[in-house]
Amino acid sequence: LAADPRFTVGFEPELDIVVWAVKAESVARSSALARELFELAARRGLHLALADLPARYFWPDGGSFGRDATVVALRSVVMKAPPAGWAESVSGML
Repeated sequence: LAADPRFTVGFEPELDIVVWAVKAESVARSSALARELFELAARRGLHLALADLPARYFWPDGGSFGRDATVVALRSVVMKAPPAGWAESVSGML
């Protein structure tokens, strides 16, 4: 996500939760695009969450948004691939 020019990631993910905003000319437009993406993803079976967060998390310089502006961001839990051999380990316990 950080490498995609359409999005901005405000901070390093904690655990497996990733939060990002859509780059746009205003927080209102960014929020609207996030809601559209949320709906589109749901129709395709990808379940994201929305989070209303301070815009400064994603645009530290404040841009033209102002220090107290908030933006609707997208949130997802990223599942990590299990380590090699996990199935054998589990089946060996049975």
